[in-house]
Amino acid sequence: MKRTLLAVAACLSISPAFATDWAPNSTLTQRVELKDNPFLRADAAGALSSYSTILANATARTPTSKFSFDGNISYQKYWGPGVDGVQSENLNGGVNLHYETFGKNNSDRQYLDASWHRSSAAFALLGQLGIVTNTRGFLDATTAGGGIERSITALDSVSLSARSTYTSYDPGTGGTPFIDTSANGTWRHRVNSIATLSASSDGEFLHFDNALNTDIMILRENAGVDATLSPLLSFRGTAGVAYVQTERGSHAFSVLPLGPNASSSGSVASFITNMALTYRMFPDTTLTLTGVQSVSPSAVGSLIKLTSIGAGVAYNVNSRQMLSFAADASRTISLGTTSDFLSGAIVYSYLLTKEWTAQLSYRHLHRFATSGSASVGFTVDPITGIPIPLATGVGPADANSVMMVVSRSVSIFPDGY
Repeated sequence: MKRTLLAVAACLSISPAFATDWAPNSTLTQRVELKDNPFLRADAAGALSSYSTILANATARTPTSKFSFDGNISYQKYWGPGVDGVQSENLNGGVNLHYETFGKNNSDRQYLDASWHRSSAAFALLGQLGIVTNTRGFLDATTAGGGIERSITALDSVSLSARSTYTSYDPGTGGTPFIDTSANGTWRHRVNSIATLSASSDGEFLHFDNALNTDIMILRENAGVDATLSPLLSFRGTAGVAYVQTERGSHAFSVLPLGPNASSSGSVASFITNMALTYRMFPDTTLTLTGVQSVSPSAVGSLIKLTSIGAGVAYNVNSRQMLSFAADASRTISLGTTSDFLSGAIVYSYLLTKEWTAQLSYRHLHRFATSGSASVGFTVDPITGIPIPLATGVGPADANSVMMVVSRSVSIFPDGY
């Protein structure tokens, strides 16, 4: 039996509240609000914020099976002159259970998953979309799923998986409960030692328990390739199309990407891709270029169309130290609004001992003014039941954060059978 606990010490951050400062462990953050902040009053002197997180993991193994448990709980609190009249606390946590069996060569396996997670509805939307709502309460997401992976020939393998998530609100008036169910099938064929081809089909179905009984169906078809072009250069990517169909929707605030003039029912197709090019410039330096376009549900069921391009450089200083740089530009469209972001980050990591790790990071994030509806204030999305800000009430903003994290990993029992 193996058990691992993680805990982290402290962090200092300066940023406007539209940006989410996330750390995987306990942190202390100082926050200063800037111009055009949609979260706090424009005249606010600023606010302090603290983060605390505890994570735990337990794994049991046999020669042909594995069972693992993961749990976490986090608490975030704002206080100071800028938090009057807004939600200032965020408590979230959850558990994940995973059981799998596999053959002696680990090539074939089957697995079952179950999880439960609770989070603040307002903070979940802030983290995913970078917009602030005045919704209250918690989101509870319960998920069950499973899958199988099989090698059918020496060159071909297939995998099948399915999962279903039920999302509800506490209190029940916080939003519209919905069920998100999906199934995926993937085939992979190894052409030679350099390239592997893949094809996948994915179907996702969302049903909202609102007055309209809204249904959303997303079908995704992808083809891809994994290629090791040289000992220094590799490429992995997929490209395809997503087909979105909505039945009994009321307005396009949530049914993205149908657009602001969509009728109560309709369909649309969108290009989707996920690509990464990795180049080992030097023995200790790696460059990565990425590009993503996707259509998927948010935490509250509203569809998000995400387009992002990015670049990163990782430099291994030595066996204990790593330095990395990253930058990306992205656009999200959801809840009737379009938001554009630019971000850059520098991260320095140092392995103090086998159990202790320190990390220092700086991140800058700029959000351009949000475009969309021509009104100011809030409206209630008729599909998800979430109060959302209308576009002209959300201006541009910048965030600068400095974070220091020190963590320790403890194994209570050694890993073994």
